[in-house]
Amino acid sequence: MGTSNAGDWVGDDEFPQHMLYLDGFWMDGTEVTNSQYRKCVLGADCSEPHSDASETRKDYFNNPAFDDFPVIQVDWEQAATYCAWAGRRLPTEAEWEKAARGEHERKFPWADDTAYGPFYANFGVDDDWPNADTTAVGSIPPGISPYRIMDMAGNVYEWTADWYSADYYSNTPAENPQGPDQGTARVIRGGGWSSDWVFLRTASRLSFYPDGHSNDIGFRCAQPE
Repeated sequence: MGTSNAGDWVGDDEFPQHMLYLDGFWMDGTEVTNSQYRKCVLGADCSEPHSDASETRKDYFNNPAFDDFPVIQVDWEQAATYCAWAGRRLPTEAEWEKAARGEHERKFPWADDTAYGPFYANFGVDDDWPNADTTAVGSIPPGISPYRIMDMAGNVYEWTADWYSADYYSNTPAENPQGPDQGTARVIRGGGWSSDWVFLRTASRLSFYPDGHSNDIGFRCAQPE
């Protein structure tokens, strides 16, 4: 877990690289979709996203045309509540990275870890890239991870269970780390449609206040094996 090679695009919070043991677990094959999250809302177990809109679509969450697109505009508690309703939980940061990179030091989830581009992920929306919003989950098969998990890079950043600490890797437990006991922000992973390529890297770490929400943050769930 973490990074071994320093560079201008590598965050200090990715050091030191360290070996971990994780118990077996399952990870959702895709990000949670609007359709899936809506079932929890209709059952009165989940609250609606903070906004129905995405970056370019005013009617996004409740529009059946976007049923298979990732749910966005949900805060950390909403994501955790959905996962509990579904009989699962948010993945730990360590589980997320394991699912994205496999057993080896992959820079990106896909097999060719020297290349990146819209062929592999939905990211980098600026004058050079064609996408300006979310895409349907699982719609870019070349970006699949070693465990055949989709969209672990790009589309939307993903909430994890962990509190964020920039120096957590300096004293991470060797088995099943759960993150710091407390903090002010939660870890998000994976990059989004709005992000630069550096945030697609499997080791890249960012944080976001848990009561915040955004049109480029979603989540997926995990559960013990």
